[in-house]
Amino acid sequence: MANALIYKVQTGAFALKKNAEKQSARIIEKTGFKPIIKKEGVLYKVQCGAFSKLSNANARKGALIKAGFSAIIIAVDTNANVTLIDETPKEISEETKIRVWAVHFFDEDESQYGDCTAIIEYNSDGKIIHCILIDTAKSTSTAVKKLKLAGVTTIDAIVISHAHGDHYGGLTNFLKYFSVKSLYLPDTTELDKYQKSYGNALRNQEKKAKKKNIYCEYLKAGKGFAVGDNIRCDCIWQMPASAVSEHDNHHFVNNESIVLVFTINDTWKFHTAGDLQNPGNNALIKAIPNLKADIFKCQWHGDANATNERIAKAISPKVAFSNYHHKEGSGRGTTRKRLEATGTYFMRNAEDGDIYMDIEGNTMTVTCSKNKSKKVFTK
Repeated sequence: MANALIYKVQTGAFALKKNAEKQSARIIEKTGFKPIIKKEGVLYKVQCGAFSKLSNANARKGALIKAGFSAIIIAVDTNANVTLIDETPKEISEETKIRVWAVHFFDEDESQYGDCTAIIEYNSDGKIIHCILIDTAKSTSTAVKKLKLAGVTTIDAIVISHAHGDHYGGLTNFLKYFSVKSLYLPDTTELDKYQKSYGNALRNQEKKAKKKNIYCEYLKAGKGFAVGDNIRCDCIWQMPASAVSEHDNHHFVNNESIVLVFTINDTWKFHTAGDLQNPGNNALIKAIPNLKADIFKCQWHGDANATNERIAKAISPKVAFSNYHHKEGSGRGTTRKRLEATGTYFMRNAEDGDIYMDIEGNTMTVTCSKNKSKKVFTK
């Protein structure tokens, strides 16, 4: 009897049926594909197509990965009723740890200013399965070393918040030393109206990535991506150029930062918006009625002109951090006071070193490398 191979495209295996259903709904929403959920043993497997030709299965797998989903191909011999190829990864515990890491990269070279935050997902054995990088600082030799020592080899996505070199300057090193799957850049439409040279700077970063066959996309409000089953990024807003009073200086580019919300485990919200300043914050509050988040990266390196009382109250985070090496000058002490007035636990790389926000289920544990403090938050 001739072999009858069927190639199934699988996008996840879950211990809980509700998580498989959430994955299926996300796939339908983003791709239009209609997955099926198949229970095998104790796992609910989400499968998105069965094909007689491997090339068709590979095409479906590629489309799912491009849309931000993990995907594998399983080959089944239907005559023998056995699986010949099963790439299914070890099932991830519901208590998978996801670390939001404000990287302290200034120890060796104080010129390495900027922003660099990592989101790393570990499986139940402590193995890294996903990594996202938000901004790459100006120069990143220390950040590269730290991520490598942590066990990062592949970066699923790098997101650049806006067109200033202290947020994208280190991209070259990350492309050199890591396997990078995708690059997300802020939409340049509004920026190009007044300062096209900055738009060109972002397009140059895109060119670098595309030379390495890395998927690139420009984010604007309403767009986003998912990495694995437990981390989703949504771009919720970007300031219209017409709403900014000044168009010819540094501050205009800051206010063109994209506002991102990362949702972790369908529960925890992480708000980050590059160097958005108070004009942008005030317009954001008018545009988006609900900005509540659990984690807040202070904009413009914690400057008081980027975290006013209104945005502090609108977000009211459990935890806030500033990813910068200067002490609390330039009004940064005021930023601390404004956030602490809302009940926020506030940290800074300058004083606290590496800042770790570790999420496991409904618990977030916050620790720092330069002190022994530990804070635990629950949902």
